[in-house]
Amino acid sequence: AEEVKDSPKMTAAGLVWWGDKLVIADRGTKTLRTYSEKDGFGEFKKLTMPVGLTVDSKGYLVVTEKDKDFARIVRLTKEGKEETIAEKSSEG
Repeated sequence: AEEVKDSPKMTAAGLVWWGDKLVIADRGTKTLRTYSEKDGFGEFKKLTMPVGLTVDSKGYLVVTEKDKDFARIVRLTKEGKEETIAEKSSEG
């Protein structure tokens, strides 16, 4: 594999194609990063601890987050608006 020019260092926990962009869950920076051949790398959204990604049947990006005291599933629009689907913390 060839290195992509200007590729950031990442701790990738998941990736998925969302439209024309590859979305990468970067645990190291707690960021959803994007990549497209046209635009290169970008930053889509900061989250608590993204670990998994999928796209649902309606085209929303679905992200799982997990940390030692926290877990949640969130649905995101292309504009970054989020809706929590499920959430659990050690507090309740």
